[in-house]
Amino acid sequence: MIVINKQIRVFILVLLSIFFNIHISNGQISKNYIYAKVITKDSSSFLGLVKFNKKLFMWSDFLKLNKLDNPYSRYIPKKKLIVSNRLVEIGDGDFKRLDKNLNYLKNHSFSVRFGFIKAIDFIDNNYLLLEIKNKKFIKLSYNSFFSDFDIEIKDREFGEINIDASIIHRIEFMKTPDDIVISKSKPIYGTVQTQQGKFTGFIRWDMDEVLEDDLIDGNWKNKEISIAFKSIHSIKRHNDGCIVKTLSGRELYLRHSNDISYGNRGLEVNMPNVGKVKISWKDFKSLNLNHAITTEGIGYAGYGAAKRLSGKVFLKDSSVYSGIIVYDLDEAMSVENINGKNSNLRFSIPFMYIKSISPMGFKYSKVRLKNGTELLLGGENDVNYKNDGVLVFTKSGNYEFFHWFEIKNIKFD
Repeated sequence: MIVINKQIRVFILVLLSIFFNIHISNGQISKNYIYAKVITKDSSSFLGLVKFNKKLFMWSDFLKLNKLDNPYSRYIPKKKLIVSNRLVEIGDGDFKRLDKNLNYLKNHSFSVRFGFIKAIDFIDNNYLLLEIKNKKFIKLSYNSFFSDFDIEIKDREFGEINIDASIIHRIEFMKTPDDIVISKSKPIYGTVQTQQGKFTGFIRWDMDEVLEDDLIDGNWKNKEISIAFKSIHSIKRHNDGCIVKTLSGRELYLRHSNDISYGNRGLEVNMPNVGKVKISWKDFKSLNLNHAITTEGIGYAGYGAAKRLSGKVFLKDSSVYSGIIVYDLDEAMSVENINGKNSNLRFSIPFMYIKSISPMGFKYSKVRLKNGTELLLGGENDVNYKNDGVLVFTKSGNYEFFHWFEIKNIKFD
């Protein structure tokens, strides 16, 4: 093994964080793993399967960083920078009415699936230039010493290599070769029952376990035991532990482990053509596993070029404006995401799956997906009064800016 700038690390598991119905059996060829050329500052290059920060290595995984600037802030008309009826929450459900200048230039983040990225150039230790497949370049800030870009790459010639983010010059993403074979167990797939409903997809248990070979630990009748997910039929929360039912029909009441108690960091469910949802332990009721999933996911070529957001903005005064949309004075592409909470559930949904967004007062929005699902989301800037507003660039070449409280509904094409 070759090690660059760090102590030797051994691959324990190839974690699978999966978004689109992906199944990988032992020895199966997989198109779903990130494949890239990594070029370092000394002009060395390595080619192979890539894992970022020990956890991100599927085309469906998300890269999230902060934007360096906001080119859309200059489009806000000066007359709209002072609003006397803007309400801002000050805590405990109370609101304060502002009559001073609004702070619209706050930092915005950028989140995108690796499958939509063409290349990343590292300019210095503080920012990088990310190229989306539609040839759009985005400046993003990052800290090379505390980032998601510490890389583990399985080079086809040299084997496993560890590379510090601080010495990376460029990453070029490309189609995963057909002869790449992954000798790991398939991902955990099932249906999670929560206080708010059911969610079916690929599971990240305790924000850590994702493979059927991974283990769930606990104490059963004063015995410390570990059970692989591949042997589990269901997990049901009960008192201060969980009832684990095996495929053979045995039921074990497990306790005294963060895997099956309040120490659990929550679950993440990745759902095809919807998005992902993070579920807190307090909202978890049960998980029924499905071991028969055999569908294949989307490879790099399946992630097309990003499109500009477009549609119609309906105002409360009955006016309607059509054209290119910039949402929250920030998101402008179909591959970007809207974030929001429903109770303790946190959703991340790409705009390409969203049909409409309707503000419901100051705290919530009704988000309707193209598959017909409706979600009432709040708790995030994207869906409440902290939204920075919406720009519409019309076909005539003009543009209009609207505050969140002026909007009745937004319908996306």
